[in-house]
Order: sequence, then C-alpha cells, then structure tokens
Amino acid sequence: ARTVIHEGKWRMPIDPRALKQLKAVKSKPQPGGGLSITSPKSSTGEHGDIASSIVGALWLSTNTVPYEFTRVRSQR
Repeated sequence: ARTVIHEGKWRMPIDPRALKQLKAVKSKPQPGGGLSITSPKSSTGEHGDIASSIVGALWLSTNTVPYEFTRVRSQR
C-alpha cells in the first residue's frame, strides 16, 4: 500500500479519522524478512479498522496474482 501511495497512484480523501489511524500503524521487521504490522488501540477505543480496510483494498487492487478465497470447513 505504501508504494502505491508514494507513487501517486492513489489519493485519499481528507478524513481525519482515517489519517489518524494510518499514522498510528506500526511495522516491525521479523526474522526471515517478514513484517509484523499492528494498529494500536486508541484512547477512544478505535482499533484501526479504517486503516486495515484501506491497506487491504490497496493490496487487492495491486495484487497481480489472482487471489482465491477458500472456505474452511470446521472440524467436528
């Protein structure tokens, strides 16, 4: 998502809540090259749902590999 934003391929409407949540997102490098991404809970109880939705939508819109959703059956 960051690359899409920095390349100017997407512009976000001005939304104070979304901006606040996006600025609060933290990433931490993990062993093996991965990233741990967290959206801390704010003092008002928000969990970063808006930020997660934006990032997910941007990822899906730029993902060149077809993404297939699979239904997982519960083990009973």
